[in-house]
Amino acid sequence: MSSPVRAIIDIAALRHNLHLAKEHPPGSQVMAVIKADPTHDTQR
Repeated sequence: MSSPVRAIIDIAALRHNLHLAKEHPPGSQVMAVIKADPTHDTQR
């Protein structure tokens, strides 16, 4: 049986990082990364 999944996204940080990515030359590529941090699991 799998556990519920929850994602917490800091929208301000996401906007900031996207702004920085847009400063790179045209044709540059962006890769999304999802990081798991089990220390934030407060459900147990």
